Amino acid sequence: MRWLERQKNFIGFTLSSLLRRKGKNAALVVVYTLIVFVLASVMFFSYAIKKEAFLILKDAPEIMVQRVVAGRQDLVPESYAARIAGITGVSSAKGRLWGYYYDTIFHANYTLLVPEDFYHPPGN
Repeated sequence: MRWLERQKNFIGFTLSSLLRRKGKNAALVVVYTLIVFVLASVMFFSYAIKKEAFLILKDAPEIMVQRVVAGRQDLVPESYAARIAGITGVSSAKGRLWGYYYDTIFHANYTLLVPEDFYHPPGN
């Protein structure tokens, strides 16, 4: 019983101390809540960005060889892939089919990439 009475007195002292400075304690609770909210938001957002980057880049090549003419990407001859594959340390080299599409409504350029497993017979 004595232990329970001590705990009751301790809780009473704590509550009276907290209620004595209501404004200060409420402000501290708000500040700590805001700090936890901001830190949690940053952590969740950074995790989401990392996850999305991983999902987008999982099929991306480790290195790309591009040809730039007048500041724009230009086509690279397919014969370059065989020469690049011959370089020591290169495990594979393959071309990709891509192009630009200009959207007149939004005044934006979109880069279109064709999946590797897409088969389209020549001439169609």
